Parts: sequence; structure tokens; C-alpha cells
Amino acid sequence: MVVKRVKRAEAEIHKHLAELANSISNRTIPLLHMFHKDSYFFLVMPVMETLDSFVRAGSKTSFWQQFLDGVKFMHQNLVAHLDLKPDNLVVGEDGIRIIDYGSSVKVSGFWDEMVVGPVGTRNWVAPEVGPEKTFNPVAADLWSAGKILSKYSRDSDDRLWMEENSAKLMSHEVATRLLAYAELPGFNS
Repeated sequence: MVVKRVKRAEAEIHKHLAELANSISNRTIPLLHMFHKDSYFFLVMPVMETLDSFVRAGSKTSFWQQFLDGVKFMHQNLVAHLDLKPDNLVVGEDGIRIIDYGSSVKVSGFWDEMVVGPVGTRNWVAPEVGPEKTFNPVAADLWSAGKILSKYSRDSDDRLWMEENSAKLMSHEVATRLLAYAELPGFNS
């Protein structure tokens, strides 16, 4: 098990997503236990393999579809991650999981939600994200998801599927990104 110390906002997002744990498309890391002391919360989660160590063994389309299902799951449950990158993806017995909700925000809408400010990790954030810039957090997550697909497409058994979807999700046009997302299998807005 791993214990992570977090602030209240991240703990609330973990708790919100954990309450939806029975969904097959919930690709967020399982929350085994949560407790707090002083102003911090402590999350107890299972140990999982890093994405890079797993991908070296080869990856199938179904694995990357799980990743996109997880991103869709967060958005459909009104959470934008805002720091999607390989370091925030781990692999367990049942597939890929998304971790680290320290930059995440709860959103009230899906298509028209806007937030301000820099979030995410350099080289993994959408071009429209920056200091004092207003952007759609769902569209920013999609760009990062596309970048992840692009990075790992060379080593995938289904390179063409990954390249096609990464290109759509990394479009510089936010509306194009959101429409491509809506066309992915399993999408329900």
C-alpha cells in the first residue's frame, strides 16, 4: 500500500471518484482508506506498476482505450484532471489507472466550463493553458491525453489507431478536440 498526504481539495476529488468505484469505466486509482490529521488528509492506495515499465512489454489498443475511458469517466463525473502525463498513469492487474488529483478541479459544466491560470506540467499542457489565460479544462485534458497517445504510439500494436486519435485530441481548435472526443466509443455527455 501507498499512503499519500494531500490537501482537502484533492481528498474531496478522490472521495467523489471513489464513491463511483463500481463503474467498469472508473480507471481512477482505488482509494482503500482515507483519514485526516491537522490540515492534511492521508489517502491509502494500492501499489501499482509505472506506465513506462508496463509499456516496454508492449501495449494493445484495449489498454489505451481503458485510458480514454478513464478520462471520459472523470469528465462525465464532473472532474477535470489538469495534469495528465505518463507519470500520473499506473498499471494494476485490471489495467491502467489515473493518479494524482492535486491539480484537478470539479467542473459544473462540460462543454462551456472555463477556468483561469497555469496548471499541469510543462510539455504536457495544452497550448491554450498559461498564466492568466482562460481555458476549457476538459479540452486541456484532451490535449494532454492526445499527447500521451502520441508518445506511446510507436510502441503500440495499433499505431494507426493511436496516431489518428492523438491527432484529433491534440487539435489546436478546442471545438475540434471536443467533437472528436464525443465521437470516441463509449462517450455519453
